[in-house]
Amino acid sequence: MSTITDTQLVTSYLSGDRSALAAIYDRYGATLYDTAAAMTGDRHDAADVVQDVFVVTAERLGQLRDPSRLKPWLFAILRNEVYRRTKRKRRSVATDFTETAAEMQLPTDDHDPASGAELDELAVLVRGAAAGLDERDQLVLELSVRQGLEGADLADALGVSAQQSYGLVHRMRQRTERSLAAFCVARRGRKECDELAKILHGWDEEFSVLVRKRVARHIDRCDICERTRRTVVPLALFAGAPAFAAPAGLRDRVLAATGKVSPAASSGAGGSSSYAFGRPGGFPSALRHLHKVALIVIGTAALLLLGVGGAVYVFADGSEDDAGPASTTTTEATSTSTSTPVVPAPPSAPTTTTVAPTTSTTTSSTTSTTTTTTTTTVAPTTTTAPTTTTPAVADPPPATTTTTTPGVLRLSAGTVDLGRTSTSATITLSNPGGAPVGWTATAGPSTFRGVASPFAVAPAGGQLAPGASVEVTVSVDRAWPTEGAAARSFTFAAPGTSARLDVVATIGRAPGLRVAAPPSRVCQKTQVSTVAWTAYATDESQPVDVTLTVVPPSGSAVEGPMAPDAGAFFASFDLDRDRNGVPDLGVFAWTVTATDPHGFAATSSGTVSVGQDRTHCP
Repeated sequence: MSTITDTQLVTSYLSGDRSALAAIYDRYGATLYDTAAAMTGDRHDAADVVQDVFVVTAERLGQLRDPSRLKPWLFAILRNEVYRRTKRKRRSVATDFTETAAEMQLPTDDHDPASGAELDELAVLVRGAAAGLDERDQLVLELSVRQGLEGADLADALGVSAQQSYGLVHRMRQRTERSLAAFCVARRGRKECDELAKILHGWDEEFSVLVRKRVARHIDRCDICERTRRTVVPLALFAGAPAFAAPAGLRDRVLAATGKVSPAASSGAGGSSSYAFGRPGGFPSALRHLHKVALIVIGTAALLLLGVGGAVYVFADGSEDDAGPASTTTTEATSTSTSTPVVPAPPSAPTTTTVAPTTSTTTSSTTSTTTTTTTTTVAPTTTTAPTTTTPAVADPPPATTTTTTPGVLRLSAGTVDLGRTSTSATITLSNPGGAPVGWTATAGPSTFRGVASPFAVAPAGGQLAPGASVEVTVSVDRAWPTEGAAARSFTFAAPGTSARLDVVATIGRAPGLRVAAPPSRVCQKTQVSTVAWTAYATDESQPVDVTLTVVPPSGSAVEGPMAPDAGAFFASFDLDRDRNGVPDLGVFAWTVTATDPHGFAATSSGTVSVGQDRTHCP
């Protein structure tokens, strides 16, 4: 493994070493191609994306402020190059993550559940299923799970704020883990669980949304399938799926395409890419609504050519919310000239004149052209007159100094996920430094739909001696009136040091549920075997999913969705399970479950008893 760091590679390339770009490709080309192939669904498009990434890199690498962050910077360019191809053909791989998505192939379970080959096959299927997500959601999954980006690196690679990246990852895990877990258990668990096999009976050719929901709910109450789910962690399978191998000739193709490309000035606006590098640290701005941006830039260029106004308009989608419009920034066109300052010599000292070339750079953001002009500045330097030598005097002994290590704030965890049920969690704030610190906790901006967030920390400040620590409790208000995913950061700061904590949770309540149930006793002699339920479910979030589960005397549960109609949900059930013309004797246990989009559920249960005695047949 090479010991050369990313910083050294970037510095070498900007110093004129062309082989450094080849070394960057050798380090990141395979992972960039793997992500591009997954995102585009086309090997040829993926190769084009990787080539374009390195062409942009060859020209714009000087704009990366921190060379050690080369990896997220490359994936940020990849993000934009993938977005440029948003009109690619529709993928043929189906998914089951949304209500309107196509149905997904459910492979037969012919393998040994413990075999490594079967797990490898399942990993490929899981990654293929994830290809049906929308572009940004799939990109979040690829970069966070497969590429291991997190924190500021993940945020800049996605082109969003750090707060938004935490919210995106949290939402993605909620949406994918339950669906992919149902798929994995359906793939591997039928041999271990008879009830699961009955649920999947007749569905071997497809894995529809309805079947996926039935399997997911079954897993929640089945110990056998829950054990199976723990053995096939979906995101771990996704991370371990085999990578898409880059074509053998792609390296030569990339190096040939970048052979005549030179790094542009780090502050210049020129370059072959059609997007700005205006995010902090020199990262590319998120590319959205490209055609609108292009029209604006063309219109601006026409105005400038006509001599209208003296300003250059730079349009970049700096918005960190997909729903927001592209931001507009107006800057004055400037011409920057750099010259060597002239320092006059003292009158009594003879001078020697040195001619030093300097560079004057003029930048225009409309023509994307950098012009370099060489000028000459005459800078006098001073020749010092001879001085008189005096006897040497012994230096005094060096003073004794004492160095104290400053105080440092450190958290035991950087992220706390309170999920749907936890109300609080405790972390440790410590000071491993050598000096005491007085610290305070400050809340960052809320990402909870633009309003105040339900999170709090206690205590919110204090003193920490060297080597001391304190327990800090972060909590969430579960009675918060707005439902949904929430995230917020807290910064623990003291002079010269700080630590950040990111907190996420899902806020919500179970739906309101009222059920009009059938009679609790039915006389078998009446030969009326069909009974019906009507459910009324209300919730702040819509739509609500309502299901009916009936366990007949035989013990085999039957589950199905209740049909919505005019604000209510309806379902019926035939008590004649053996088809002999009369209801089966015994007790039928039923449960109605209402589930909101955030996973919060309410239930109502009861029984229908079929008999021939006086209590059933008065």
